[in-house]
Amino acid sequence: MKSNGFDFRLKTPYGGPRMRRLEIANTGYNYIECQSTNYSTIAAEKIAGENANVRLNGANNILIKNKGQLGINSTSNETSASKITFENGAMIAHGIDCHDDAYSRPGAGPDVTTVLSGDIVLNGDVEYKLPSNMTVKITGKLSGPGKFVAHRDNEGNVLVESSNNTSGTPNGRYGSAHEAKLIKLDDNKPNDILIAKRGETVFTKW
Repeated sequence: MKSNGFDFRLKTPYGGPRMRRLEIANTGYNYIECQSTNYSTIAAEKIAGENANVRLNGANNILIKNKGQLGINSTSNETSASKITFENGAMIAHGIDCHDDAYSRPGAGPDVTTVLSGDIVLNGDVEYKLPSNMTVKITGKLSGPGKFVAHRDNEGNVLVESSNNTSGTPNGRYGSAHEAKLIKLDDNKPNDILIAKRGETVFTKW
C-alpha cells in the first residue's frame, strides 16, 4: 500500500482492522499504523518500507526495510513475541503518529518499556531514536551481522538481555545516560517556555 499524499485511514470500532498481511511504504503521517489502538492494524505479517512505520500489534512476523521504522508505543508498556527482521538502514523509533497532542508527543507521559521477546535478526545496522521516557528491552534470540546504533537525537535506552546473542551488539545497556544538565534561564525573556527532560536539573533564582 503506497500513499500519494492523501489522508487514508483504516478504522474499525474496536482494536483496529484485521488482515493477514500489511505492507506499507511512503505513508508518512497517517491513520494506518498510529498510536491509537482504534487505528493500529492487526496483521499476522507486517512490512514497513521507506517512510513508513508498523507497530507490534497482532503481528507474528515483522520486516523493517531500509528507511522503514518499527514504531514503539510511547505512552504505555508493551510486550511482543514477534519475529522481527531488520534490513540495513532500518530504524526503531516513536511511531509516525496520526495525531499530535501533549500526551502523544515524544517524551511526554510516564516511563515506559517495550519488551521484545521473539527472535530478532539484524541484517545490517539499525538506528534507534527514542524519547527520554522510553526503553526497548530485548530478551529473545538476537542474531545477524548488524548492530544497534544510537541516532544523534536519541534520548532513550536500548537494553539488550538476549538469551542467545550472536549479533554485532553485545548484551548491555545502550543510549542516553540521563546525566544532569544545567539550564540557564534568561531574565530578559520571562515568557519563554522551558522544557526539562528526564535527567535534567533546572536551577531558578528568585
